[in-house]
Amino acid sequence: MELNIIHLYPELMSLYGEYANLSVLRRRLEDLGVQVTVTPVTFEDEKDFSSADLIYMGAGTERSQKAVLQDLLPHREALVNASERGALVFFTGNAMEVLGQSVTDAEGRVWEGLGLAEFATV
Repeated sequence: MELNIIHLYPELMSLYGEYANLSVLRRRLEDLGVQVTVTPVTFEDEKDFSSADLIYMGAGTERSQKAVLQDLLPHREALVNASERGALVFFTGNAMEVLGQSVTDAEGRVWEGLGLAEFATV
């Protein structure tokens, strides 16, 4: 069995050492005989989710969260398509906020979310 993991924005969205979470997951899966490929995806990289089994993004600062949200918005449909074909979308901490309808920051500015879930964050 093979498992393809996309790790979104590991350089920015790693407030709590997210690389370690994926390292442990990878090691455990390999112990179970699963061949695991983890592909880091940054701002400069093409956002191709077509072969992903798991799309992961960890927590980051609010500034980083807004930056990655703006970078991901044009790829919303590709994320939806990946999810609909069975890929798991696993965003932890404040990263999961971008999956909702919107994020309102402390200054009251509303940021459009990816709209993959029916909630808004204030």
